[in-house]
Amino acid sequence: IICASTGNTSASAAAYAARAGLTAFVLIPEGKIALGKLAQAMAHGAVVLQIQGNFDDGMRLVREVAAEAPITIVNSINPFRLQGQKTAAFEIVEALGRAPDYHCLPVGNAGNITAYWIGYSELATAGGETTTIGRSHRAGQGP
Repeated sequence: IICASTGNTSASAAAYAARAGLTAFVLIPEGKIALGKLAQAMAHGAVVLQIQGNFDDGMRLVREVAAEAPITIVNSINPFRLQGQKTAAFEIVEALGRAPDYHCLPVGNAGNITAYWIGYSELATAGGETTTIGRSHRAGQGP
């Protein structure tokens, strides 16, 4: 498996890959990853490749590699990842007995919020009650 990451995806991909007996290849922008998250990826045996540039440069390289090699991208551009993540919305509704009034998530490249939206939308289509209120704030600014 392969991903570009500045932290969370690299740690998660490495852990799941190790559990499945796979190798995780992680592309990180030079100097742009939290050391604790990098340590997690390395502790789980990921092959970490530091690149010049930013996250988007890493994603471009990941796409190029995946187009030429039998390797699966595990970033949120992979629809199967979003399908797996959407189940967290189901768990929230199950725990509360209804959809939450508000669900606040940090947004980087919007993979998590997209997955939750898919889950809540599917529940609404199946007859559950959900309401979407879109609102965003810049980093460091409250509502």
